[in-house]
Amino acid sequence: MTNQISRRTLARGAAWSVPVATVSVAAPAYAVSRPCSPVLTSGGGFSYDWGVANTERTNQTLKAAGSLTVRNLPADAVITTVDYRLIVMNRVDGSGTNWQDYGAYDPGNSKVNKPTYYPRTQCSVSYSTITGCDFTSLYNTTVAPGSAALADGNRQRLLYRSRSETDPIWVADAARIFLESNWVDRTFRDGKKGRAWTLKFQSDPSKLTASHWTTDSTTGCKTLTIKDTPIFELGYSGVRGPTAKMSTWPTADWEVVVEYTTKDGRKWRMTRVCPCDPRTGGTCTSSTVQIR
Repeated sequence: MTNQISRRTLARGAAWSVPVATVSVAAPAYAVSRPCSPVLTSGGGFSYDWGVANTERTNQTLKAAGSLTVRNLPADAVITTVDYRLIVMNRVDGSGTNWQDYGAYDPGNSKVNKPTYYPRTQCSVSYSTITGCDFTSLYNTTVAPGSAALADGNRQRLLYRSRSETDPIWVADAARIFLESNWVDRTFRDGKKGRAWTLKFQSDPSKLTASHWTTDSTTGCKTLTIKDTPIFELGYSGVRGPTAKMSTWPTADWEVVVEYTTKDGRKWRMTRVCPCDPRTGGTCTSSTVQIR
């Protein structure tokens, strides 16, 4: 298996701009009364290598990354939050006839290839108890695409690999990648139900610059375009191989949350949730609510 990954390979079967229906959400009165009606769109690359079929011990790899755009924001809007979440069904060996079909091991599972993915820092998970699963890394623009040569000072909490197109808001200063929760009941967008682990890509909106924005000269509304998050990569070793090559990936959802404020003191939250693999069914849902 290769450690390199591209937008094209990630998006194979699950396009970055997910081609599924979006549930319509009534626009808030604030948006209706002004020329700018914000719309959040998102995409996510997700892939899973099942290794060698019909073997007792094989290696498997999960890779994921996301991107987003917010169109028609009010001219006075200030972005305060941009979060991406990868929500994956927990894999539990031996639980039913389809033990391998729907889930993936959490980052703290004993199947994780820790010598490769945790050089000096241990991530341990016992159901909902999470210890040390914070994967903040130092952004380094000199790192070659696909390289794993990123480190966070002496801690070397390395679990994801960055590429040159990664937007700095995801990797600079207050930006983090961490295991936010584990073993939580969830109904996924494809209708499957189970326990889930959530990996959060938390950005640093203070790093937004003029280059992120375009403004409509007629309406004054502005659009925020953010390139890819870092590529999250997690490898497992000594895993029981599938009885056949899987045609789908483990059940997982993408969730993106953007919050912004306006000069009149109002604060809004935009949320969009999509299935990682739309081939398995399910649609995206979007909502915009005033939270202050």
